Amino acid sequence: ARGKRNPGAIKYCHPLVEKHLSPTYGIMVYQEQAMFLAREMANLDWLEVDKLRKGISKKSGKQFDEACSIFANKASARGIPQPVIKEVLQVMSKFGGYAFNKSHACMYAIVAYWTGYLKTYYPSEWMASCIEVDKDASESEKKLDVDMRECERLHIKVMNPNVNESELKTTVSDDGTIYLPITSLKGIGASGDSIIENKPYKNLDDFVMRSGCNKTHFVALASGAALMCLVENTEDVDEEYFLDYWLEYSKTKSKTKKLSTQINVNNNSMSLLEMRDLSKRNASSKSKMLLMLDDF
Repeated sequence: ARGKRNPGAIKYCHPLVEKHLSPTYGIMVYQEQAMFLAREMANLDWLEVDKLRKGISKKSGKQFDEACSIFANKASARGIPQPVIKEVLQVMSKFGGYAFNKSHACMYAIVAYWTGYLKTYYPSEWMASCIEVDKDASESEKKLDVDMRECERLHIKVMNPNVNESELKTTVSDDGTIYLPITSLKGIGASGDSIIENKPYKNLDDFVMRSGCNKTHFVALASGAALMCLVENTEDVDEEYFLDYWLEYSKTKSKTKKLSTQINVNNNSMSLLEMRDLSKRNASSKSKMLLMLDDF
């Protein structure tokens, strides 16, 4: 940046160095700069230039030492002063830590611009995308920790999964709040499709009737506070409250199922108890009918 503001302040150790590095204000940025400078200063052939490029990227070891030795010997044979050779090699060594070819660097610049634009003008959507990608990545805990701290810095709310707001992937509400997906809860996974398809829900009764939720799903949702939105007063509500609710619901459902069991015989709808009475009075039908009923 200082070189761009004041190009006259940049000092070059040799005219060839100025020729190749002046476009980037005295800093070696692209691999092509190192390759063409080495070829012109030491008269290396392209095979030797490629070895030098690979050696510089290593920054140490036998390959690096051999590449530097070839460059130094050939540059010296062409009358290049030793201090210049030493300085050029130092510049190349530092350059190896971040070197790109021009096409690669160009695409990185474009991607950097895109991501900077999206994060500036669509911060919630950008951070939601980061969370969605990082939650399934290696070392996800570390990456998600970085994402959460960045959301805090940007004053973006990140909410736990919510059966009325969340989807199968991380989403953003109209007010910019990020909602974690219900699939982030252990025990839900991709099987939460029916929960998403049937929302929104008015209350717990509505939820258990229409969501297709089983016991495993319900426990997972309760543990992750995803059902809190279905309770009016949440002050005294905890996980145990939801577990008690499910037990009561299961008992009621079991009783209702027994009372409503219907078996159609001769186009007449009869309850299970009525069929048992009928089968006892009719000894001829007992062998098959009663055995069938006993399986219920």
